[in-house]
Amino acid sequence: MSLRIFRPSRLLAPYVTAIWDYDDLMGADNSALTILPDTATYLCFLYADLLTTAHKDRIYTTRSGLAGFQSFRSDLGSFGKVSGVSARLTPWGLNVFCRGIVRDCAERRVDCRDIFPKYSIEEIEDNLSLKRSASERVQCVEHFLLSILNRDNEDLLIQTACKELDKSNGNHPISKLARTLA
Repeated sequence: MSLRIFRPSRLLAPYVTAIWDYDDLMGADNSALTILPDTATYLCFLYADLLTTAHKDRIYTTRSGLAGFQSFRSDLGSFGKVSGVSARLTPWGLNVFCRGIVRDCAERRVDCRDIFPKYSIEEIEDNLSLKRSASERVQCVEHFLLSILNRDNEDLLIQTACKELDKSNGNHPISKLARTLA
């Protein structure tokens, strides 16, 4: 199993906090992997075998998928090799790639084919499988994200609210924040 973490390109940095390239995520013994609850959203592009995710009372089987805000753990499994590239998005990042689906992604995993054109996801998966290095695979995913980036969909209110909460280490009263941003 290998995992490499990359910083996003300058153009993606306002919306993507990190890009992870992983090869054989489950390891040689194909053991299950538990992901702890996370408030981040992830766009995951896999190029090997299907991934099974057990979350709450549902099981999702996808290749490339989007995992939204998770308040419960997720257990990952596969009957093969799980390899791919995942982009960890900022709290306001998803909207610039696909407007209006944040609520639909919370507490679940959504197949990328249900969000983006099926042919574009299949093309990314095929291209990733042909790349020889982690940096080439990351560039492939960055190229796709830049091709669908729409800054007109930025939610500046959410972005400002998140930055204010971050500056105060989460100790900003919500009622005061709401008055300030209104």
